[in-house]
Amino acid sequence: MSPEIVKRQEYCGFKSDIWACGIILFSMMFGRTPFRAQSERELYTKIGKGNFGFPDEVYSTYEEFKSLKVSAGAKKLLKKILQVGQAKRPSAEDILSDEWLLY
Repeated sequence: MSPEIVKRQEYCGFKSDIWACGIILFSMMFGRTPFRAQSERELYTKIGKGNFGFPDEVYSTYEEFKSLKVSAGAKKLLKKILQVGQAKRPSAEDILSDEWLLY
């Protein structure tokens, strides 16, 4: 859920969908979700504040994937997408024209 939904604020469906795409992209790259917590309340607090970091390693059950590194460009794109303020999130068109995807 996007921060605006967690906070029960009015939201734009498209911008919440962009957030969801960022969560999926993060999970695909790192093998885990960006927000982790012991309780639902703690999880919602972290989402609401945008508290996430990039793990040092990719999580995988396959040894050959554990040494993979996520590029700085990919991390930069994730930071753009996972903005707490929905107005700051890029559009789908912006994401598709990001230098990381064009590389």
